[in-house]
Amino acid sequence: MTEKLKLSELIRPEFHTNESAAKTNEKFATTTFGIPRYGPARLALALSLADKTQPQPSDAKGKAAIRGETLFGKDDMAAWIALVTQHAGRELDRQEFMAAVAAHWSRGVGILSNMWEGAGGDFDKFITALAERSGVPVAGSPTPATAPKVSGKAFSPGPINLRIGDFATGAKKGQPMDWAINAPGHPPHIAVMGAPNTGKTRLALNFAESLRAQSGCATFVFDMGKGDIAGDAQFRKSIGAEVIDCPKNPIPLDILHVTDKGDNNTIQNTAARFCDSVKFVMQSAKGDVQMNRLRQITAEVLEQPDGASISSLRDAYLSGENAKPDSVSAALDSLCDFNLFAPDNTPAEFFSRSWIFDMHNAADKIQRFSAMMILDALNRHFTALGDAPTDSDDNRQMTALLVIDEAHKLLGYDHPAINDIIRLSRSRGGAAILISQSPKDYIKEEGNLDNIGLMVSYQTNADKKSVQKVLGANHAVGKLAKGVCAVRFPGQPVQEVKVW
Repeated sequence: MTEKLKLSELIRPEFHTNESAAKTNEKFATTTFGIPRYGPARLALALSLADKTQPQPSDAKGKAAIRGETLFGKDDMAAWIALVTQHAGRELDRQEFMAAVAAHWSRGVGILSNMWEGAGGDFDKFITALAERSGVPVAGSPTPATAPKVSGKAFSPGPINLRIGDFATGAKKGQPMDWAINAPGHPPHIAVMGAPNTGKTRLALNFAESLRAQSGCATFVFDMGKGDIAGDAQFRKSIGAEVIDCPKNPIPLDILHVTDKGDNNTIQNTAARFCDSVKFVMQSAKGDVQMNRLRQITAEVLEQPDGASISSLRDAYLSGENAKPDSVSAALDSLCDFNLFAPDNTPAEFFSRSWIFDMHNAADKIQRFSAMMILDALNRHFTALGDAPTDSDDNRQMTALLVIDEAHKLLGYDHPAINDIIRLSRSRGGAAILISQSPKDYIKEEGNLDNIGLMVSYQTNADKKSVQKVLGANHAVGKLAKGVCAVRFPGQPVQEVKVW
């Protein structure tokens, strides 16, 4: 950095490029990569800076602008200034620097477009092309979702079939029935329903074990029932999971972690999701004024370099000249008393491992709050990843599995985290298994039903309307024999399957 150019001069100014490059940048951000606008912009700058020739000047009249601290990131701004200045080969003042950025941004977007077209829109080929072209590190670009190695074994995309049982009726009676969970054309998510002691949980855990064995995916299990799953030593070993007794022991996850403090969109969404989760533990009806104040305070705390915790949010909420205790502060006080989370791991670190959250001793409100906060962090983790790779037949690599026992405790609350994971995690290699007692648990899940690929129902006394809605047919699930379940594949009639 030169004496003419100061870091403080470039934090607040808005950087532009030409109109054409700005539109292409927006398309890459929203359609191609699904990331904030600064992601493609940083990538474009890096691609242009890797070219030793000087870019053509840009008119910088594009309407889309990005503030300096967001475009470069507060922590990386000095490095970007040094790269641009070094490339110019001379000292730059503020206007010259902004003009150079506009020119590099424009040229880089053109390079980016050509590389994407050359890769045929294939993300993996595109990443390979990037690696071959330049070694310049790019902050903010999506990291491809990949499965971890398990006991030294590396996994690659391929078909994954989960055994359900044998056809119980019809021409295929006695023949095996499998579910191709990662095949193209349908969602990978599964709902398993049934009255107590019908075998639904065992089938769901068999699915989880098989998926883990075939893909090496990280597995996250919410045991919100009796603690039987957490107490199953064989299952724990099969998925390589560590058990956390909640709320006895804090969950080692920084639930309010924000990687880029300049990303206002992520900060605002994280603040809003935190407020949605706090509502679960409030003793009285929420007030719009109080919740809006909590959201604003949360966003302000999230922007601070030291990070945020529930206790710091509680303290900030109770500070100020007119602040006073209310239902929101009471909810925050109760959460602080439990010490539910410890910021020992970022979401990327935490979700690279397998966990079982034993919540059976926690009150329902604490269960819901803890689960929703974990799910929100998981959703942000998925959002930050690129698409998981596929094989030549479009079978997608499975990278993460979410299992929720007694899922009715979380369904029907319209929390954005669950909705987003069910709708959007598929491209990242994510899948979910929801375990509940009845099709009635999904009555309020109108938007999510179409995103569940496999429906399995053991014997249950659900009403005809619920069965019709979930299975797509009024099947007599109340009369199913022991060990037999009704199975619905997308676009196919209900089949009866003998599991045990």
